[in-house]
Amino acid sequence: MSNSILPIGSIVHTIETKNFEFMIVGYYPINPETSETYLYSAVLYPRGINGDATIFFLNEKDITEVLFIGYKSEQLETLVEYVNQIISINEELN
Repeated sequence: MSNSILPIGSIVHTIETKNFEFMIVGYYPINPETSETYLYSAVLYPRGINGDATIFFLNEKDITEVLFIGYKSEQLETLVEYVNQIISINEELN
């Protein structure tokens, strides 16, 4: 994993869906159906979150192109450190 994760609001293409764009909306989600952990949660862009929005789960390896990078702040850097710690602990346990 890289030392930096994409900020919320970043827009990406993925391996499986080059005709769709996804917006990053969260970090380190757990898929409730499989209990598998991912790096990002995302929604279709520009549709976003609405009453019947599907949340997609992505890992860094799933992203083929970054179309837009969201806002970066000191809070993001703190979050990146925290998420990296969680990932390291998870990798040690597996």
